[in-house]
Amino acid sequence: MLNWHSISSMKELNSKAHSVAKTIKDKIFSKGPDRLWNLSDFPDLSPQAVTKTLYRLYKEGLLIRINKGLYYYPKKTALGSTYPTPEMISKKILPKGYTSDYVAFYNLGLINQVPSKYSLISEKRTSIDSIKTTRRNISHLKGALEQEIWILNALMKINKIPGCSPDTAINKIKHYIKKNKMSCDRLAKYALKESPRVRALIGAIGDEIGFSTKIRDRLKKSLNPLTTFKLGINDMLKYGKGWNID
Repeated sequence: MLNWHSISSMKELNSKAHSVAKTIKDKIFSKGPDRLWNLSDFPDLSPQAVTKTLYRLYKEGLLIRINKGLYYYPKKTALGSTYPTPEMISKKILPKGYTSDYVAFYNLGLINQVPSKYSLISEKRTSIDSIKTTRRNISHLKGALEQEIWILNALMKINKIPGCSPDTAINKIKHYIKKNKMSCDRLAKYALKESPRVRALIGAIGDEIGFSTKIRDRLKKSLNPLTTFKLGINDMLKYGKGWNID
């Protein structure tokens, strides 16, 4: 049989749960639609209470469940509810990830077809269907611009860009660097911990576009002088031979 103290405690717990749920719901409404939500958005609240409330709001139809623990507050339109883009999802669950592969190729103008999947390089994996994740150490890319990472990624896969020959890719990358007034010194700095092929290509591009002697020497010393890079690049790298690029 419940005594007065037990009943009082239950009422207090229910009151607190209701208060937490209201706090969560009010915050979601105040921020508005087209936004993703998970535990990280409510650091001062009980994780268990947040998990239960978000799930309940999903069951009530207010939120869309994207993945375990990740929910989306949709915007209602004449065509139905909106859905988060792969970019939104990736930035929420992988804030330290960088766009790569087909996304990088498309943004650099190397391919024309819009990627069907959102590709990332990251220090951890994700299981979201619309996002392909390549897991590797990216600590050396801290502070790099996303455009710089696109270029490094494209140079690493220079022979695997669909519908774009290595010659054409190099020409477009050089044009992109010049057009956007990008620093070859910065590219070289981040390339120092990339593959030898990337370092050699950045070195040849830097010799043509211009970069400092100091960073050039560091790149040169990082490469084995006996290694030749057979990439099928003919006339698009004026100084390619000096970096053992064929």
